[in-house]
Formats: sequence, C-alpha cells, structure tokens
Amino acid sequence: MIKEFWKYVKENKKFLLLSFMMMSSVVVPIPRGQEMFYLTMLYIFVFSVQNKGLSSGKEMPFVLMLVFILLSSFVNMIFDIRLFLFIFIILGVSPIFSSYTNFKFKERLLRMLFFLIPVISVVNIYCHRAGINYFQSEFVSELDFSGIMSHPMWLGALAGISNVALFYLIMKNKEKSWLIKGGLIFLLLCSLYVSVIAGSRSALAVSLVSMAFVLYLLSDGLGSIMKVAVIVGVIASLTLPTFMEGATRMKMKMENQDADLMEGGSRSHLWSMRVKEIEESPLFGVGFATAYVFGHKVTGRIESGSGWLSVISQTGILTFVAVMMIMWNCVPGLKLVKRDKRLALFYGELCYFTIHSFAEGYLYTSGYYPCLLFWMLVSYLNELPVYFERSLAEKTQSLPSA
Repeated sequence: MIKEFWKYVKENKKFLLLSFMMMSSVVVPIPRGQEMFYLTMLYIFVFSVQNKGLSSGKEMPFVLMLVFILLSSFVNMIFDIRLFLFIFIILGVSPIFSSYTNFKFKERLLRMLFFLIPVISVVNIYCHRAGINYFQSEFVSELDFSGIMSHPMWLGALAGISNVALFYLIMKNKEKSWLIKGGLIFLLLCSLYVSVIAGSRSALAVSLVSMAFVLYLLSDGLGSIMKVAVIVGVIASLTLPTFMEGATRMKMKMENQDADLMEGGSRSHLWSMRVKEIEESPLFGVGFATAYVFGHKVTGRIESGSGWLSVISQTGILTFVAVMMIMWNCVPGLKLVKRDKRLALFYGELCYFTIHSFAEGYLYTSGYYPCLLFWMLVSYLNELPVYFERSLAEKTQSLPSA
C-alpha cells in the first residue's frame, strides 16, 4: 500500500504541484498564494489550448453561458476583473477546447485535488489544538476558527469535500486490511470534526448526504448498506462525546452570530436581496460580481448567500438555463459508475457542490479554488460519455486505493 502510494505520487508530481498551487489561494501560510493560483489557471488554459482536438459535441452549453454572461455585462455596463478571470477558467477547463488529452488531464488533476484536500483538512486538527487561527476580522470571536485557511467558510467547504473523498476511499478499500480501513476511518472522523469546529452546518449536513449518495453508488445491495450503517452507528456512539464538545461550540457560535449579526448579513436576508435583484432584472441580471448591499449597487467581492441564486441575480435567467443544460449533461455518465466504480468519487463530489451551492455562493468566485474545482468537475463529467470507453480500455492510473 505505502509503496503503491509513493509510486503514485512520483508519477503524478506535476499534478500534485498544480493541486498545491491551486489550493494556495485560501491557505494563509503559503506565501504568494493568490499569485500561484493565477499561475495554475494560466497553465491549465495554455495546456488546454495547446492540446485542443476535435469537438466532443459538449461545448455548446458552455459557449451559450459565456455569451449570455457577456451580454449581461454589456447590458449593465459592468466589466469587473472577476468576469475576465471566470471566462479564463471556463475556456481552460470546459469542452470548448476538447480533446482526450485534456479530458485525462482534468481527471488526473481532480483525483489529486481530492487526495490533497483531506490532507489540508486534517492538518487543521493540529491547528485547533495548538491555537493556530489565521482568521482575521473585526468581528472575530474565540468561537470563530479557520485554522490555516483564510476564513471559516473556506475551511467548512474544504472539510465537506474532504469528508466525501475520505468516505469514498473507505468504501473502495473495504476489502483491504483493518489497518488501512482503520486509518482511513480515523482520518474521516478528524475531517468531520473539522467540519464541526469550522461552524459550517450546511457543509457538514451536505457532506453527510453526499456520503450517503456515494454509499448508494458503491453498494452491492441493501445488505451492504445495512452493514455500513451498523458500523457507522457503533463508531458514532464511541465518538459522540468528542463531537458533542464541538457541536456545543457550533451552537454557541450560531447563537452569537444571531445576536450580533447586522441585518444585512443573515443568509435569509441575502436570499431576499437576490430575489429582489432577480425581480428587477430577470433576463440579464444586475451584472457579474454585482449585488445590492444595504441599498447600494456594489461590484467586486460580495457575499451572495447562494451560488444558484447568484447565477440568476447577477447574469439572468438565460445564463441560468445554460448552466442547467451543463448540469443536466452530467447525468448520463451516472450509468457508467457500474462499470467503473472510481467515478463514484466524482459524482459524490458533484452531489456535494450542487447542494452546498444553495447555501454558499462560490460558483462565480473566480479568484478562489472552489469555483475552478466546480467547473472543472462538471466539464469532466460532461465529456465522460464521449471518452469513457477509451479511458477504461487504457486502465489509466488512479489513487492506489481508488
């Protein structure tokens, strides 16, 4: 197992470096993290253009999305740098520059990211015990914890992604020794605890739903599901006291926020503002990276409160329809999970992103890794039916336990 692991790392060191650079935008101790993220975007874009092949037939919804976003920008006369970064991301990861080489590049980078993210998540256990907290805000309290991440929201989202990836690894390695399974279960418990201490109820809840979806995709029937349920029940009862301590902190944090938060900061208020923006301009939205904050139209870094609502409120219903076409094109690949169980990881993470985006607005946050990761994932799954047979025949490398 260890020998296979190091062999995998050695053969995929380029993807490990790219993953590290991509995640650096939200990991505070990494110097020049934002610049490294932009360099990763540039590398992906250049690689995609250089390796462009014949059309896969999956590019049209992405082209329509970009056309409608640009149309919205012209109607509103808003051209923020985040718009151009987003266009850069879509051109780099989408089927617009399609080829089998680009498809496999995305697959290997995604797998490496879903390997690296749990490592970063679990590191924050040490940070919590050592009192390391990089979250900086005038409203910060002792209950706010982000570890080595720049914000508790980013830590919660990362831990949720980690939970799904680790659960997948446990399910895929159920035939391995108890030492391996025990180690993976321990890492999952650590990652779940990070979700709790980050105070992100939505990330924790959605990751549990996504883990259940992975269980469904990988199960051999009701018997195997019940077996896993019993094991989960036993582990949960043994670790309950530790998690209750973290849950108490989460409850206190939420109560503290409810008491002190200004009117414009609650999620329900953010949602109501997005609805008002949709009513004001349903067809083209109010502009990319734009929202009303306390009655004033603001362009730049904003908290939308919902990724899906922000797609409509910022860029209009036409763009939303194009995005829904992209999401729908991810569905046909689901039937291929039966033939290649490794795909359960990608669909489990897609489930997480899809549901979590109702509560967090990172679909358009082009300066941070979740945006790039999401659009790379949906682009890969859009092209999956096109390149699956060739990919399966080649038996390309993946994680040793994947």
